Amino acid sequence: MPVAEAQRWQQFLSWIVALVYHVRSDEDVRRFIPVIEASSCAEDRRKELATMAETAAEMLERRGREKGREEERVTSLQYTLLRQLRKRFKRLPRKIEARINATTNVAELQTWLDNFVDARTLADVGVPAE
Repeated sequence: MPVAEAQRWQQFLSWIVALVYHVRSDEDVRRFIPVIEASSCAEDRRKELATMAETAAEMLERRGREKGREEERVTSLQYTLLRQLRKRFKRLPRKIEARINATTNVAELQTWLDNFVDARTLADVGVPAE
């Protein structure tokens, strides 16, 4: 294969690797990457594709960790807000509890917690019932 074509083939395979990691399931990734690597023309290119695949996997792993931390943060804010509201106002309407538990927006949860500090009534906290 001429050098120019080999380079274009490698670029194409690089795009395919990225596409597989970003769009396909983990099971598909495990199935497709060896096939893509086998399609590489030269041994050094195969190593390059393997390295790129590891880098893509690391990126996906990092995204998963970040998502997990964000979910933990949301859960912690929800728990804290509900605990404080119950302590001050005793019983909470189910719609308020449901709204807090359904909210994943960190800024919104933090605003309600900030409002709680000065709130004299449940309405002052600002959690919409619907």
